[in-house]
Amino acid sequence: MKYSIKSGILFAIVSTGLVLTLINIVGENNYMGMQTNVTTNNAEIEKGSPTMGSIQDDLIVYLRENHPEIRFGSKKFVDYACGVASEDIDPELKKLPN
Repeated sequence: MKYSIKSGILFAIVSTGLVLTLINIVGENNYMGMQTNVTTNNAEIEKGSPTMGSIQDDLIVYLRENHPEIRFGSKKFVDYACGVASEDIDPELKKLPN
């Protein structure tokens, strides 16, 4: 009887250690995969992929040059943006690279 209790406890300890080791290995692999994705995304941004900020800046410059009556963030701008998104009211805007 003593042997079966000791072997059961030993089995539980070894099993728990094995499971925790496997979880640690899998977790590190997932973490390294996430780090690779972050590095890839940062490299894409550095290569010149547009960001929301650069698109906003380009739009503000475009509006100043082509539609000076529209101020970024105004009601007129909101109407303009909705029109561009739904009805394509400004074909010149399509020609911009961003």
